[in-house]
Amino acid sequence: MSKPALLATLIALSTSFALAPVARAEATDDQRAAMKQKWESMTPEERAAAKEKMKAKWESMTPEEKKDFAQKHPQAARMAARHREGAASAPATTK
Repeated sequence: MSKPALLATLIALSTSFALAPVARAEATDDQRAAMKQKWESMTPEERAAAKEKMKAKWESMTPEEKKDFAQKHPQAARMAARHREGAASAPATTK
């Protein structure tokens, strides 16, 4: 997963108030800023562990849960879709 897609997913997962009232928008912005700062301060190993945890959570979701997530977090869903499309169209490489 690319860094921007992962960051967007982290932010979306950490801020579950996508349709919150305007009065809560400031708290949501604060939460996003805190999550971004936390992500940037992580070591590469911590980021890899977080990616794996998010991937496992996504894979454990039912199709209905994924649909609900996409409705609540449209930007994260678009970025994930772009990532899947890129992975599907990329040629397979061996190391």
